[in-house]
Amino acid sequence: MHHLEMGAGVSYFLRFWGRWGLAALSLRWIGQWSGLDGPWFVHLSTHLLMLASGADMWRHRLLFRSGRFAAGEISIHSLFRRIRNHRTALWLGWGGPWDAIRLQRHWDASMGEPHQLSPVREDRPVWLDNQGRGHMIVLGAPGTGKTQAFLLMALQALARGDTVLVLDPKGGETFPRCLQSAALQRHRVYLEIDAHHPHQGGCLDVLAAGRDPSELASRLCQLLPLAERATVFGQFAWMTLFRIIAALRGLDESLTFSSLRFHVGDQGRQLVRTCWQRWGREHTLSVGMDHLARHDAVHYSKMIVSLLPLLEILATGVLGTLLGSDSGRKRFTLKELIEQRAVVYVSLGALSNARVAQMLGTLVLGELAALAGDRYRASTVQRSAVRIFVDEAAELSGETFVQLLNKGRECDMQVTLAVQTLTDLEVAMGGMAPARMMVGNAAHLLVFRTLDAESCRTLNDRAGRVQIQKRQAGTTAPAPRYWWQGQPRAGAMLQRQWQEVPLIPEGWLTRLEDLHYLGFFSGQGVIWGCLPRLRVPGKVK
Repeated sequence: MHHLEMGAGVSYFLRFWGRWGLAALSLRWIGQWSGLDGPWFVHLSTHLLMLASGADMWRHRLLFRSGRFAAGEISIHSLFRRIRNHRTALWLGWGGPWDAIRLQRHWDASMGEPHQLSPVREDRPVWLDNQGRGHMIVLGAPGTGKTQAFLLMALQALARGDTVLVLDPKGGETFPRCLQSAALQRHRVYLEIDAHHPHQGGCLDVLAAGRDPSELASRLCQLLPLAERATVFGQFAWMTLFRIIAALRGLDESLTFSSLRFHVGDQGRQLVRTCWQRWGREHTLSVGMDHLARHDAVHYSKMIVSLLPLLEILATGVLGTLLGSDSGRKRFTLKELIEQRAVVYVSLGALSNARVAQMLGTLVLGELAALAGDRYRASTVQRSAVRIFVDEAAELSGETFVQLLNKGRECDMQVTLAVQTLTDLEVAMGGMAPARMMVGNAAHLLVFRTLDAESCRTLNDRAGRVQIQKRQAGTTAPAPRYWWQGQPRAGAMLQRQWQEVPLIPEGWLTRLEDLHYLGFFSGQGVIWGCLPRLRVPGKVK
């Protein structure tokens, strides 16, 4: 058994004595071989060994107090070796089921803190059957373990040969460094798209999977301000995009944001002449473009007052570099990357430009939703699994995201999304009903420490209630009596009564330690567990 499957204390005990015992034997052999086996050499080597072993023990004490030792550390190579014989399961650290028996043990011990029932002491690995099939929501406050959970699951998907796509609004160094190192170990294609450094990496074509012009027009209209989508301005913008996209597709011309910006700004005048030359004036596409070109120019400019700035953002600046065709760099389509089983990391750069991050994330999710529809229609074709990881999902929530969640599961596109609170989803989706719809699409829920009262209440309701026996103890002490009334008597009482209580005691979710979680897994009930810390490799050249 690998040393990480043992308890933390037993593992350290064996490694400590094995390492320093071997060092003592080596020094003894060196002394005999060199002839320096006198008393002075024995005393010197003994003191050096005591000093070094004491420093090692002090280091272990510091790691234990900081929490790193309790959680355990694991390298990427050790992770791959651990899951080698479990191709259809997802490893989520150590722990065990949290049920009425475990809760009864908690009450009997009168324990009040979650860490006093540490899952590390159980030495039982947590495996989620069938690779965690179904979408998963990872919930927790910042710094509690969401990134470690994402890394653990993404690396396992990479090791299984799945396509891995990560959308990270904030960006960072740890996640892409681990993915790139693992991709190199497995000889996989790795592509990084960074909004902070748009001229580095590749370009994405996020308009390649749209089969119907109405689908592409609806996808782009999702980027309009929410207040204008259902108004006459949003409808006119959709009609304009639909006619131009249909004409470009019919003419077999390249569909880019630059071409859309040009033809929308030109009111389709150049495009309608091309349609006349190709099909004549009676063709359906020619008639639609003719109506657009003959529209009153002043009224037209007022109706596209929101559409034109949107296309300007998409065709220029950061998004123009990442999504455009004028940079001279190779453009990748998500369909090609999925066929190559690539590993793709997209840093959205929300900290510097939230608007650009929201647009880029929505476009990528929309392209994935369109691909999900294509894969669903071609259900007889053998397809590779796609694992999508979306951090800070509340910033990208919308109709496109819900469509991906609805379509993805049946075509083997699994989404894992991270949020800080369930209230964030409610705000992003514009109400409790669509937020609950989004949560309802998730088969699994991984919960770290959260301080949001509404989230705790919802999770407690989802866990349900169980019957346990509660002990009630009491004593009786009668009032003082006079000496002639006899000796006063005291009594004690201990009884057990069945009582229905929440499976998750109130306030526990607010006191979980870092990397400790409660998992609500479909078909496996509630799991109490602890994730390891992944050792970050050095920077890849």
